[in-house]
Amino acid sequence: MLRFIRQHPVFGLVLALSVEAWLALPGEAMIALAASTIGEAYGLVRMAIAGVVGMLVNDLILYLVSQAGRDVLIHWIGLHHLHFHLSPELVLGAKFLPPLRSAAYVIYGFQGTPIGRFIVVSLLSSLVWVGLYLLLGRSFREKISGAMHWLDGGGRWVTVAEVGLTVALVAVVWI
Repeated sequence: MLRFIRQHPVFGLVLALSVEAWLALPGEAMIALAASTIGEAYGLVRMAIAGVVGMLVNDLILYLVSQAGRDVLIHWIGLHHLHFHLSPELVLGAKFLPPLRSAAYVIYGFQGTPIGRFIVVSLLSSLVWVGLYLLLGRSFREKISGAMHWLDGGGRWVTVAEVGLTVALVAVVWI
């Protein structure tokens, strides 16, 4: 996925962040890498838009899954005994804690949050989150580029490692 983002920064970032919840690769790395590949301010704006769109799609998928199977999923993962309410502020903050990012958006959907409010919260958190990591990616452009050059020299083992980490993450979370 990192190679794809490096070759096609805008499309790669949208695609990668759209499925970020199911990848072992953190979204922060994806955004920083995409930001390090662009040179001009116009490209940075395109990256920001691509990142926000990708995260919004990812969050909406999580929301729709939580809405569609709310009763089944709550029973399946044993949340029917928990009675708590996530505030929009808590969900906004969860965007910056990778282990909680996807869970907060699923639970926010479980609560029956209206889609309009969900989109506003997701959009605000994505704007701040993507903006922060775009700036970090631009600031550490040379170091990120050097690391990616080193990884590209590794051949297929990087792809195998990425797929292996993703499969392991899915196995740990769902088994």
